[in-house]
Amino acid sequence: MKRKVAYLLLLALPNSALAYTHQSLKVITTQTINAETGNSDQSFTVDGLEITLSEKDKRLAKNWNLSHGDWAKYKYIIEYTPRGTWTPDLDPPIVLGNYATTEEERMHYARKMNEIELARRDRELAFQDAAIRAIYQSVPSVNPNIPKPKTGIAARLTEGRTTLRSLFIDYKTCDSKCKIFSTLAIATSPSDSKLDIHMTNATGPQAEQFLSDIGVTENKKQQKAISVNASLNNHMVEKHRNGGTVPYYLVTMDTETKRFHSQ
Repeated sequence: MKRKVAYLLLLALPNSALAYTHQSLKVITTQTINAETGNSDQSFTVDGLEITLSEKDKRLAKNWNLSHGDWAKYKYIIEYTPRGTWTPDLDPPIVLGNYATTEEERMHYARKMNEIELARRDRELAFQDAAIRAIYQSVPSVNPNIPKPKTGIAARLTEGRTTLRSLFIDYKTCDSKCKIFSTLAIATSPSDSKLDIHMTNATGPQAEQFLSDIGVTENKKQQKAISVNASLNNHMVEKHRNGGTVPYYLVTMDTETKRFHSQ
């Protein structure tokens, strides 16, 4: 109840009172060499505050494909900014991307997240294939050549896909925030989901260049079952907008459809 009241109070404030822009967090790395042993160590200062990385932190940074400096910044954000209260479990590359102050930096972390999601999807598919083979080997009576009939949304999808994610973009007005939203919408599309991209105010070649710019290769299109529908007047974008902002995406499942808009 308290949180709802707080939101209502915020809505009553003028726009100028809501304006808040976080400044770039400066990370200073210091290299120290032990004169006796020759071993070197790094220390980090973020926004004037020393951040210590444990061996666990360093291993986590490696497994998230981030530098030690990135991880020091991530620790600072989670421990000393509102982000740690709002979304303490948000993936580190997304946290860093939210605090980036340049488009280049945002795209850097968006691509990091994209790579991690694709790697996760590949491992899940490999395990799923192994599990299916194990079932056939342990139960000889199971005939893999007789597929089960599909129902609901699955009946409209290709083999192995159970949900449909539809991303809607206006090429003409797609700024850096739009590109980040689109990149994350594509990167987080699960392995069992088909992805349709509908783009208006764009030709086919322009849509292909847009996807290339945000790191979507032909190989990724095949892996994520991506289809692209682009035209200068694509009615699909407006048809499903439902009064919300563009870009947005829909997740269609057997029992419901969820809608996600860019803030």
